[in-house]
Order: sequence, then structure tokens, then C-alpha cells
Amino acid sequence: MAFLRSLTRAQLGRLAEGLELAGRSDMTSEQLVGALREAGGVPLDDLTNAELVQLGRRRGEPVTARMNKSDLVAALTSTTAS
Repeated sequence: MAFLRSLTRAQLGRLAEGLELAGRSDMTSEQLVGALREAGGVPLDDLTNAELVQLGRRRGEPVTARMNKSDLVAALTSTTAS
């Protein structure tokens, strides 16, 4: 779940759209992260390819924009398990 802090407020807002949160548009990034955690988290599959690449690059993973979603998720999950 630490990856949520790597996302922008707009990205967090998009991920929280499915949650029925009063005042979601006025929440800070940290509040959105907290709400997403309370809701059970966000599967990596819910992130867009661009968000997965952004996350991977911030973590220093060898990811590229040319990778497909399943390869990006695999690259990110293989390092979180270690």
C-alpha cells in the first residue's frame, strides 16, 4: 500500500471514484490514501499503465512505457514479495 503515496492527488481521486466518500473532491492526498486503505486497498490491476510505469520508475524498477500491463504488474509484485 505504500505505493499509494507515489500517486498524484488526481490519480488517487480517480481510484477513489468507486468509493462513496462524502467530500472526496475536497480531500487531501493523505486523506485519500487513508480512505483507500480503509476500503481494503487498491489492486495494482486498477492502476493505468502510465501509473504503473510511474510507480516502477519511482521505485527504481526496470520498467518501460512499452511494457504491457501484466508485465508491469509482474515486475512490481516480484520485488514487493522479496
